[in-house]
Amino acid sequence: IVTLAAGDMIPADVRVIATKDLFVSQSTLTGESEPTEKRTAARGRKYFRGSVVELDNICYLGSIVSTGSATAHVFG
Repeated sequence: IVTLAAGDMIPADVRVIATKDLFVSQSTLTGESEPTEKRTAARGRKYFRGSVVELDNICYLGSIVSTGSATAHVFG
């Protein structure tokens, strides 16, 4: 279990289990300049098709927390 706050680099691949206004910069993975909002659950999608970096509740090693805070479970 890790706690994340604004300015932190994500230390491993994690699944978010609690958030407060969490936005993560994934520009090293996706090239997008805007931070992505992360949540504890997918937004009403029962099945997901697409890139794994678009998952709402997963953050990846090397991403930066732009704003907010979270508690997350390391899985990789």
